[in-house]
Amino acid sequence: MFSVVLVLFSLLEAQAQCDLTLTPVNIHTATCGANDGSFNVQVGGITAPYQYTLVKDVNGSPVVQENGTLIAGTPTFVFLTGGTYQVFIAKGGTCSGSVTVELPQQQLTMTPANLKQPTCGANDGSFNVQVGGITAPYQYTLVKDVNGSPVVQENGTLIAGTPTFVFLTGGTYQVFIAKGGTCSGSVTVELPQQQLTMTPANLKQPTCGANDGSFNVQVGGITAPYQYTLVKDVNGSPVVQENGTLIAGTPTFVFLTEGNYQVLVAKSGTCTGTTATVYLRCEAIGNEGCSPGYWKNNPNSWVTTNYSPAQTVESVFEVPDNLGLDNATLLEAVQGGGGSGVVGAAQTLLRAATTALLNAYHGDVDYPLTQAQIIAQVNAALSSGNRDTMLKLASTLDKYNNLVCPLDAKGKGKDKSKPGKPARVADVSEEAIELNLKAMPNPSAGAFTIQVDGGSGGQMTMRVTDVRGRLIEQREQLPSNQTLTFGDNYSPGIYLLEVQQSNQRKQLRLLKVSN
Repeated sequence: MFSVVLVLFSLLEAQAQCDLTLTPVNIHTATCGANDGSFNVQVGGITAPYQYTLVKDVNGSPVVQENGTLIAGTPTFVFLTGGTYQVFIAKGGTCSGSVTVELPQQQLTMTPANLKQPTCGANDGSFNVQVGGITAPYQYTLVKDVNGSPVVQENGTLIAGTPTFVFLTGGTYQVFIAKGGTCSGSVTVELPQQQLTMTPANLKQPTCGANDGSFNVQVGGITAPYQYTLVKDVNGSPVVQENGTLIAGTPTFVFLTEGNYQVLVAKSGTCTGTTATVYLRCEAIGNEGCSPGYWKNNPNSWVTTNYSPAQTVESVFEVPDNLGLDNATLLEAVQGGGGSGVVGAAQTLLRAATTALLNAYHGDVDYPLTQAQIIAQVNAALSSGNRDTMLKLASTLDKYNNLVCPLDAKGKGKDKSKPGKPARVADVSEEAIELNLKAMPNPSAGAFTIQVDGGSGGQMTMRVTDVRGRLIEQREQLPSNQTLTFGDNYSPGIYLLEVQQSNQRKQLRLLKVSN
């Protein structure tokens, strides 16, 4: 009886000595595709030495990764990939236990960043990819979609840093990342090519008979060098005036005569564009001018100018907002004038200035100032905010506006051919039937209806451009003396209609308003 009690007491004593606890700590997640994970196990209720075994679940089967005898310290396991592990501890055949450790693998993340759009026709685009959950080195591949097929652009091994791709043209790209056969991913990057924009600016109308006209083109979405060509319409045929390569700066064209011009730009065979037609109309400098009363009472005479009665003064002049005249039309400006204070002076100036512009543009009026001079002087006077400055300029313009008026009630110039004075080019064709345009209605909330009368009887070409000179609509080989209907789908704004027949060309400003 005594011996049985002694055995039970020994077993109970051994069990009391093996209250084994296993606690995983310091779990370091493995990066994607790498074996840099680690953890250790805090062991309680037992002292070293003892045996340990590390087992990993591989496709549902336990595979021993490491085993041995721990002499001292804490069981620590390093150079691990992600997965499910078990740690077994045993001592003396009477004390054993295990603990399961989930060691997650970091996920691969790829985020495009710092996208720089390539300019039109160039390979100066770039981007990089912010990669997470993985450490270098790893393999990368850059692929571009070319006509629906993937084409490798670059590949290699990244030793350190961030995958960065440069000297790219526009298109759709994919970046592939791979490491260790167990970590891979991709990301798509849309890298749009900048669009070519061309806006004519700083037009200087030539004086009649001279080659002192000029303009430049504000070009966007492209970087120099690129090729340019200046083309002029000569009797309906395009004739090259100038071409070359622009190294830097802005395409600028000088020493130009009256006419219709276009500028063509090209780079690398993938970037081309053409400006809308740039119209240079000669301005005769002389001693003629028609009064505000003439332009107010003869609206038909506006047809051959570059301006519409319904056009706002703000669309022509830089009118300060505090004057409250932004919505005043050119016709209202001609009809108005006078009043106290700065606003009254501005109204007086705009009456004289609008009249001056109509005179300066009309081909049969040899006005003392050009349109550019008038607009510059009026803008300066308006911006001064000084009543006396405005009235002084208005007085000067009034003098010019009340010189000899060469126009009749239909806006047709009188014969200026006198002994000692050569006939003007515009007068040589006076015997021909004049081409006339009449809009019904104008302004219009729907379609424009244009009655075309007179002319030489030949076929006509119709062009419609917006205020920036962009071509909106063009029709060719139209029969003469007909009614044109168009513009129902136009957005509200100002448009310039030009009808050309043989050597005659007429322009008409159209105003599209909201319903």
